Amino acid sequence: MSIERLDYDGDIRPVLERVCDAYQLGKLEAYELIEVGFEDYNVKIHASKGNVVAKIFSKQRDEAEIRRNVAILEALDSSDVGHPRLHHQSNGEIYYADPSGLGMVVMDYIDGTTFYETRGVPTPQQLKLIASEAVKINKLKIEPEFIFDKWAIPNIHWMYEKIKSEIPANMVDILENVLKRYDKIDTKMLPTCFVHGDIIKTNVIMGEDDKPYIIDFSVSNIYPKIQEVAVMAANLLADDSTTLESRVKASIAAYINAGGELNDYEQGVAYDYSLAGVAIEYMGSIYERIYNNEEGDEVDYWQSLAEHTLIEAV
Repeated sequence: MSIERLDYDGDIRPVLERVCDAYQLGKLEAYELIEVGFEDYNVKIHASKGNVVAKIFSKQRDEAEIRRNVAILEALDSSDVGHPRLHHQSNGEIYYADPSGLGMVVMDYIDGTTFYETRGVPTPQQLKLIASEAVKINKLKIEPEFIFDKWAIPNIHWMYEKIKSEIPANMVDILENVLKRYDKIDTKMLPTCFVHGDIIKTNVIMGEDDKPYIIDFSVSNIYPKIQEVAVMAANLLADDSTTLESRVKASIAAYINAGGELNDYEQGVAYDYSLAGVAIEYMGSIYERIYNNEEGDEVDYWQSLAEHTLIEAV
């Protein structure tokens, strides 16, 4: 991630000093880029009154998309979902428009670690807590305007067409098999609701208070509810020592035990839906390399982790 993602050329420090003034954070002491993710520019601000995170919206996001994102965050802030507390300016607004043209929101910095940072998976107790947050999210009465997310499972054919010429020969048959299995799912039979859609290793912070915090609702949508469970199985629980089948079963059980509801059809197609989620992770990594020139540890990790699961599962 770099400042090139912003429609801005220059030193970011004066912007962050104005942010500290706007949110009454005290004096800017230091700042550092949070180097995960492929879109927005997230900065940890060390201010005299405490540490916060400024989520500076990428130049790829238009005004409507930013307003949509801010509205979702406002709804979260008034719910009991585990999400970092938003900060308000003196005028009560959470969205800050800087004179430079940059727009952002500011939230608490959570002392803790993501599962991407540890390269680990949730313990059974942690999974129980995370599933409880997923259920809370799915019960929120939020109906945002639909937004296209290239990493979303329903867009698996779109993603395949975009990167198929770059797929290694040994993975072509595997991915086409996944596509066929996904196409057999009658998606019209899948109940929909507000879905985070991206509860992955980078988007779950286990705080030092032992609570999970779900972050990055940028691509949350009205989707099949099973997508929440599928993404958790495909990514959050993924490692090199477990099968996708075992992860799907664990994800379903945790979700239901947390008070979530999944009918027989949802449970019956959960494996193939999760498999499609793994394929999206694999193809999305290739996409980021081709179209956004993303290189480095994060994209390597997602591709390697997904490839291992695809070879095991198909």
